[in-house]
Amino acid sequence: EEPEPAEINVETQMSYSVIERASFMSDNPVTHNDTIGGEPVVLGENANITDYSISPSTSYNIGLNTTTGLISIPADTPPGTYMVTYKLCDATDVDNCSEQVSVTLKVFASSLKLYKTATAVDVDQDGMITQADQIEYTYKILNIGEVTLYGVSVQDANLDVEGESFDLLPLSSNDTTFKAVYDITDQDAKDGTVTSPSAKVISEDSNGNEVMDYSHDPNSSSTEQGDTVIDGITYKMFDTDGDQVPDDIEDEQNTDPEDASDFLDTDKGGVADYVEGLNQLDKDNPYDDIDLNASTTFNVDEKWAEVLEGKIKAKVVSDKEWVAQVTADQPLQISSIMVDNEDIEFNSSVIEGGKTKIYLSYVGVNPPSGQTIIQTGNAGEITTELLLN
Repeated sequence: EEPEPAEINVETQMSYSVIERASFMSDNPVTHNDTIGGEPVVLGENANITDYSISPSTSYNIGLNTTTGLISIPADTPPGTYMVTYKLCDATDVDNCSEQVSVTLKVFASSLKLYKTATAVDVDQDGMITQADQIEYTYKILNIGEVTLYGVSVQDANLDVEGESFDLLPLSSNDTTFKAVYDITDQDAKDGTVTSPSAKVISEDSNGNEVMDYSHDPNSSSTEQGDTVIDGITYKMFDTDGDQVPDDIEDEQNTDPEDASDFLDTDKGGVADYVEGLNQLDKDNPYDDIDLNASTTFNVDEKWAEVLEGKIKAKVVSDKEWVAQVTADQPLQISSIMVDNEDIEFNSSVIEGGKTKIYLSYVGVNPPSGQTIIQTGNAGEITTELLLN
């Protein structure tokens, strides 16, 4: 009569965990509490590990050493949950094995995200953004990981960031602790832009490993680190009233008597400023850019057939922005403007001689160009093409 198979008793620890960027090696083999026939398991002598697998499969050296029985998790293992399975078998009877044993290995994510936002503040309350005013920067920090982060702080080149460091729980955020203020200079006001480099948020996990992120532009669709506008936050084209016309410091060439913000004219040449140059009349003057009084005029009846060879030429300001300006030879009741099937922001007004001045602009990812359709209430549909200059 053959003897009964030796009883295999498995008392394995069912889970191990570590925070990402930290390595781990178990102190004891997974079998250190197991027995075969009442005797402690000694791998390679009275027992062996068989049918080993790990899911999901990975090229990282995370998992179980079937010879030593030790669990290892390298520091470069991506966050996630990994399932190790195996059987423990009697070394003297290969058919005598335990049921499948499952051990969970968890690598907790430790990750931050930082958003930096700029807001112009009209300190002297004159209705314009000038060298007497400021830009306020706020910082929103999100703990998008699975562990508490300690000593969270923000660094921002050329700015004095106010706020005390703090600890941030998993899946929580803070947008009130850190702030910075920048005083606008006279040159900033002339340029119409203020650019601040990317900020940096720094913290540590419970193992003392650094967890950080560079600031992101909250208005960008990109998910890459440090995807700020022009390598920083840019408060662009001081336009207090949002009418797409730069603010006027002197208010001497104001095109709208009821609007104290229109038309920055640095050299008082009758041409509005716009850095980069659009319809620039004076090539030696970097501020002469948009000519509100000398726009290209098109003939509505001929559907723009004779305007710029039937096309509108827009000025590319950056990889996310263009502007354009034209004048119609009669009053138009414009309801919408579409470029390549995308709605475009525009302003239009009837000017001297019954003409219509139209100012178009686009700010966003992948600025459109191509077929342009202007819907009007009194001249039907006007079709042309917009080119990026």
